[in-house]
Amino acid sequence: MVDPSSAPDASAPERRDARQDQQRRSAVVVAVNGARATVAAAMSDLSEAGALWSIGDLVAIYGRKSRVICLVQDMAAANQRWEPGVENYVHANVEILGEVFDGEDGRPVFRRGVSNYPSLGSPVSRIRQTDFVAIYDLGKRKATVIGQLVQAQIPAAIDADAMLRRHFAVVGTTGVGKSTSVAILLRAALAERPNMRVVILDPHNEYSAAFRKEASTVEARSFELPFWLFNFEEFLEVVYRGAPAPVDEADFLREAIDVAREAFHGGGSAASLVKKTYRAEDHSAPDAPRPYRLTDVLAHIETEIGKLEPRYTRFALRSLKTRLEALNRDPSFRFMFGKAAVEAHPNFVTRGLFHLNDVERPVTILRMAGIPSDVVNASVSVLSRLAFDLCVGSRGAQEILLVCEEAHRYVPADSGFGFGPTRRSIARIAKEGRKYGCFLGIVTQRPAELDPTILSQCSTVFAMRLSNSADQAIMRSAIPDNAGGALEFISALNNRECIAFGEAVATAMRLIFTEQRDELLPRMSLDWEEGVGAPQAIPTPAAAETKDAEPISAPQYAPTRVRANESIPSTRDWPSSERVFGMARR
Repeated sequence: MVDPSSAPDASAPERRDARQDQQRRSAVVVAVNGARATVAAAMSDLSEAGALWSIGDLVAIYGRKSRVICLVQDMAAANQRWEPGVENYVHANVEILGEVFDGEDGRPVFRRGVSNYPSLGSPVSRIRQTDFVAIYDLGKRKATVIGQLVQAQIPAAIDADAMLRRHFAVVGTTGVGKSTSVAILLRAALAERPNMRVVILDPHNEYSAAFRKEASTVEARSFELPFWLFNFEEFLEVVYRGAPAPVDEADFLREAIDVAREAFHGGGSAASLVKKTYRAEDHSAPDAPRPYRLTDVLAHIETEIGKLEPRYTRFALRSLKTRLEALNRDPSFRFMFGKAAVEAHPNFVTRGLFHLNDVERPVTILRMAGIPSDVVNASVSVLSRLAFDLCVGSRGAQEILLVCEEAHRYVPADSGFGFGPTRRSIARIAKEGRKYGCFLGIVTQRPAELDPTILSQCSTVFAMRLSNSADQAIMRSAIPDNAGGALEFISALNNRECIAFGEAVATAMRLIFTEQRDELLPRMSLDWEEGVGAPQAIPTPAAAETKDAEPISAPQYAPTRVRANESIPSTRDWPSSERVFGMARR
């Protein structure tokens, strides 16, 4: 770093050659407004233009009290032609970023905004090295290096804590290095908060290769998300495959689920509980993830069908019964109706699904490529909701960073598409999660198709190359930062390059991420390499006294009562975070 004491005074342009005339003005301001300025420079040879500046350079306009820092956006000959042998004027339009002034100790200090605007005729030159360092200095904040500035040989650093507190987003078209960049940012986040749990929703099965030693991986064939974890709206999405549910069937299904929960937690047969008056607390949180059995739901349907005058049409009841039986038999839905669902034990929510007790592996990767596409939205809704509830219930003791790859699938810009509960679950994390230690990382290649409300909640954005004009436009409208000039270069960024702006950086900067070793690079895989980072199956509790998830026939509809302290441990034996869900046996 250059010694600040050796720097010229604020009003004098820096000369790269001491023999230059200090009164010579290579360029001056010829127009200025609140956000931009126009600079004119006289030259007789076009080769001088390249030596002067280039697009994307930072220049300084020298005033009496400070140096106004600007970004060169475009350059052109003043008369749109060039006459050899005479002085020609080149005009450059620059965007005002902020100003640098000398502090009491003589060191340059950068601040956004401008209090001393340049006047016409103010001299302009390349930025000083000391000013360059001051612009990207995070001050007293902890800096984590993630790459290098494109304009100079200076490390590019971020405040990882600020990046997490208000969420972050990584956007860029396919093939520009988004996944590698995300891996670098996640390692920076874990270095800042080593006790935090990172949960990655991985639709392409690519992050396991990047976190072989740090990750617990749940792949599609061992993924288990019991149906009783779904709230009613999410469960309807699965049962009816996204189609609107008939009112009669939906109403009766809600009743049947309430009866099944009572049968599981209170004992006795479902039929005997039909006329039972439920306690007020049971309805205070009707969608709390309390276990119940599909056998009890089907038993209640059978009971209603057998009545002389059922309250609902037998057609509606039989239609609902057929749908539930078909789901239970469908092998693609085994992750919902498999062994863990039958055992109805919630321990794996904290221990298995999120691997919260595995301190040696702070990253949990949920490989979602094998989950049926028509229930992915509902599954993401459940996972994001559980992550938020775990953080709320732990009262700050547990922090979770939820990384949503291909986020535009779950929270699309058009409210008519996607799944409402998923949108609300992710939006709740974006709006309220930071209060409880639940953070959000958004990754997408189509920001124009992403809900702009979600993007606006991300205080730090890493924008990689975007070629689509709609994507570029949505970025400019959604970013709450004066980085419009920097975004002009977004379509010409190289691989691994990005423009970072927001709370995690001192000011908008163009950087290139650190190149990673091959063993740290994400890559898509259809199966696991033998002996490398073998996936961990979700641990399942001891078998309960019930049948496995085989197709259910009519004679098996009688509900099964679980004996105390056999498959369901007492409340004191459960992790404290699970008490938050209200899953303890009454």
